Amino acid sequence: MERNINEELRRLHVYSIHEELLPFIGTHYTDYRILLVGESHYLPDPANNPGYKPKVESDFFDWYKKDYVDIMTETNPNEKDYFRTSNLVECYMRDRRINKGWTIWYNTGKILAEVLTSINPNVDAFSAYQYVAFINYFQRPEINNGGSISASEEDKDWAKNNLNDVRKILEPKETIFLSKKAYNCYDPKDGGNISVVSHPTCPWWNRDNGNGKKDREKFKEIIQKIIK
Repeated sequence: MERNINEELRRLHVYSIHEELLPFIGTHYTDYRILLVGESHYLPDPANNPGYKPKVESDFFDWYKKDYVDIMTETNPNEKDYFRTSNLVECYMRDRRINKGWTIWYNTGKILAEVLTSINPNVDAFSAYQYVAFINYFQRPEINNGGSISASEEDKDWAKNNLNDVRKILEPKETIFLSKKAYNCYDPKDGGNISVVSHPTCPWWNRDNGNGKKDREKFKEIIQKIIK
């Protein structure tokens, strides 16, 4: 009987409440089984959304207990659209997004395509994501748009346990953290092949990391070892 991976994921506690956070799984994921782990989603930026009422920490006290109710008005964007993981990656690929807010996928997509073109010459920075799975580590969006998440101990516990469960289901050959903050909150002793690079939107992606390499070069080397 063929497995239904998304149904297995939906049984996990976080996704049974917040289905919008389900990981993105590319159509060719099982070719190489690479799981990319970002940091977190963000809520809308009030500066770019006139009339939007920003959230405060108290709005998230029951985040891991019940569904999040959108506050919808004509001037209030659908907040869930900002953290529908799979939809966001699909939007990046479909609309070929390269502007701010999408560079985590574009910067990694370019490297993936450089390696994958030896297998499929038609792959580009957008279609390359069909060969990986993507998840954000923290399962609660940050309220301050563009900032690094202020994770509570509860956030950290849920993130770690959830990623462990996701890895058991997806069975990745390599789990690559695209955030050192997220990686440092995880316990690499939990098993499996796990690596980490700086966030693809930060200066260290293109800057010597002290070992004579840029982190984008490190990312490429990791991918090259998997895709031969």
